[in-house]
Amino acid sequence: MAKRPNYPKIRGFEFYPEGKLLNQTVDFERPVGIAYERCIGYTKAPHSHDRMTFTFPRGSSRSFIRTFPDNRNFPLDQSLIHFMSQDKEHEQGSISTIYDTFAIFVPNDFYAQHLRSLGVHKNEIKDFLNATQAVSRKPLLDEVVDRYFFCRVVQGSASEKEMSYLEENLLTELYASVSSPRSKNSNQLTTTVDSTALVRALEYIESHLFSDLDTKSIVAFSRTSQATLFRAFKSELKLSPLEYVRNRRLDEAKTLLKSGQYQVGDVALLVGYEDLSAFSKAFKFRFKSSPSVCIPPLKALKV
Repeated sequence: MAKRPNYPKIRGFEFYPEGKLLNQTVDFERPVGIAYERCIGYTKAPHSHDRMTFTFPRGSSRSFIRTFPDNRNFPLDQSLIHFMSQDKEHEQGSISTIYDTFAIFVPNDFYAQHLRSLGVHKNEIKDFLNATQAVSRKPLLDEVVDRYFFCRVVQGSASEKEMSYLEENLLTELYASVSSPRSKNSNQLTTTVDSTALVRALEYIESHLFSDLDTKSIVAFSRTSQATLFRAFKSELKLSPLEYVRNRRLDEAKTLLKSGQYQVGDVALLVGYEDLSAFSKAFKFRFKSSPSVCIPPLKALKV
């Protein structure tokens, strides 16, 4: 039996769940807390958390969450993610023999600050933070969650910059899973459960945004002809697929620079530019200013 970790002194972790523990990681050293639990059988008596909670069943694990006082029951499997608002009392347990679940915990003020930086209206932020529901997991969100899980739980050696970047992506995609549109300032289309070639192409681009992308691979994943895909991009986005990729990478770069936590050269590499001069030229063409202008004055870093 795996050794039980020292639980953090945070509401919701006052006592251990019942079950034969196989593996467990609990880490609240970062603003985004995590708990990964894998065990045979699992039950946890009613409790609540002082932050928003997102639960991801993994593999063939099936479980449930029952909330109080509304007595709503949420059966969960790997196709679903459960959102739960701060202070919501609930109990949870396994339906399958093996309970294998990853959960993240985000303080409301931390999440609200992130959503404001995306241009989300305050009323939409309030509705999101008060949500308790189960929704379908989209391919892009699964890609982001899997990458975050690997770096935080499996690898455990990612740098501070890498983790901050992954967390920003994770929080954005979690919000996008239940909100449409993503934000007033975003030129992204909300990923929906749709079979159109355009949406398939956008899902592929988003999940491989900082990998080597070419027209051939995008067309192949969209399962349509190049002419049809180009026509869809031009009609809906007024851009070609590769122009869209370039703009998305530059949008991510601008967000990172505005955080004041990264040097221009680091951001260029993070978004796929090995040549700093090429990055600066593309950035200036899109935003009519140099990358360094976006860095807050008090946090300006040398290139």
